[in-house]
Amino acid sequence: MGCMDRPSYELFCTDLREYLERYIDVARRYRRCCVAVLLRRMLRKEGRRRYHAPYAKYLKKLFSKYMFGRGVYIIPLEDAENMLTNMNQMCEALKNRKPAEHKQQPPKEKMVLISFHLPKKMLEDTDKYAETTGTTRSAVIRKAVEEMMKKYTQSTPQA
Repeated sequence: MGCMDRPSYELFCTDLREYLERYIDVARRYRRCCVAVLLRRMLRKEGRRRYHAPYAKYLKKLFSKYMFGRGVYIIPLEDAENMLTNMNQMCEALKNRKPAEHKQQPPKEKMVLISFHLPKKMLEDTDKYAETTGTTRSAVIRKAVEEMMKKYTQSTPQA
């Protein structure tokens, strides 16, 4: 079975295993605390450039909490070693999660971009709240506006 016949997640898992084996060894040898997983480094392999989008998606799914920047994930050495040990389960999760995701998500509503000014303290409070709830600043503001609209439409008499 050539690499063209395999689904992209299988190829990704094979490449990720090789990558982690190599860079965990490098981290141990140079006594580093972390392993850097770089999308561009994974795509250096012959014929992998066309897999840029799926590889980026898989990395984000597996390592989102380690994201340092776009296509860059910094993983503590101990976590990387555990990931390498549990690579089969991680790959199964990639394979099994894909169809369920599409069924559960309703179609996204088109959003309109707006901008407005906030006092610095209110912005900081919004960011803190977003961080503690594990959501985005935009989602917090949308929820706040929605709650406020519910409150005001219920309290004002309809004409």
